[in-house]
Amino acid sequence: MADLKGEPIVLSSPTGKESFDSIETIENVDVLYKKTPTGFTAVATVPLSVLGWQPRPNTMVKMDVGCIFGNQPGNQAALRSYWINNSFSANVTYDIPNESRLEPAEWGTAAIE
Repeated sequence: MADLKGEPIVLSSPTGKESFDSIETIENVDVLYKKTPTGFTAVATVPLSVLGWQPRPNTMVKMDVGCIFGNQPGNQAALRSYWINNSFSANVTYDIPNESRLEPAEWGTAAIE
């Protein structure tokens, strides 16, 4: 938090609290999805500069990806689904601090090509 230029944003609930330097809407993210007989397929394109990440080809990286399913306006989560993480916390909804917590111990490993 050495680079923080203001007050942190704190999300609180009975489960605890989480602090963030900033929370921003990113406009240049693209998500394409297609319904399938068993669910859907999706491709999300996020500029690496947004993530602050420079992947190196032929390496392995610990990560997880997922979807949060919610209502039409997008202001209420009903279900969370991740590639690897299926912990108790990964399935909690209606609790913003819990929904924002990262659980690296529950992530998988992906190959960078």
